[in-house]
Amino acid sequence: MDKIAIIKITDYKRLNMDKFTGGATFNIYQNYPAGKLTYTSNIMTDSFLYTEPEPEIEWILRPETKDVIGYNCNRATCTFRGRNYEAWYTNEIPTSLGPWKFRGLPGLILSVKDDSGIISFEATGLRKCSHIITYKDIKYINTNREKFNQQEIKFEKAPIDYMSANSNVKITINNPDGSPSDMSQFRNLKFNQLELK
Repeated sequence: MDKIAIIKITDYKRLNMDKFTGGATFNIYQNYPAGKLTYTSNIMTDSFLYTEPEPEIEWILRPETKDVIGYNCNRATCTFRGRNYEAWYTNEIPTSLGPWKFRGLPGLILSVKDDSGIISFEATGLRKCSHIITYKDIKYINTNREKFNQQEIKFEKAPIDYMSANSNVKITINNPDGSPSDMSQFRNLKFNQLELK
């Protein structure tokens, strides 16, 4: 190990309160390559990439309508990878795409929420893109969805253990009085992963 990081618990808490800004930390490329979905994300300094078949989602079309960012939308529901979702899509934009991995409705999906109130995607605006969207040309760790999800759970539930095991940095956590911490409060943290199955 060529580096040592010493962090006081109070410093760690203070740093993390400002760290989270919300929003996605991943990128999803639907129909890229054709008929597949490509997912990229970072865990610490590691960049991961996996490709999977585009998911087939069994939507139930519902009669309700509402306005989302100025578009008349219809309601649909589904169960997808362990969660129940409600989506609002507009026929005014005839594409079967949506946020995250959602697709397959007869119009652009502008809003999706799960029934627990934890997961929520909602459009705040739309704009035309005149350039080709591609993922960054960097060195990725090629993996699959199951293995990536396992790595993400390991990091989110025990970030200090993950950092120590996956870097050349030795991390020591000290209590406010300077004594070494047993780091128990940095293990088994709650993490609510998007895909439960």
